[in-house]
Amino acid sequence: MSSVPHPFPYQGSKRGIAKDILPHFPNDVHCLIEPFCGAAAISIAAARHGLAN
Repeated sequence: MSSVPHPFPYQGSKRGIAKDILPHFPNDVHCLIEPFCGAAAISIAAARHGLAN
């Protein structure tokens, strides 16, 4: 995921560690639901890498 500067970075963002989280995803995820998605960094990264819709 490319780095995009933010004027006020969210301290709880997982955008920077998405590359470390995604390898732990199972291969058979078809739909990813994040009930407390915040900025949805993991959902966006998973969709970008074809791991979930």
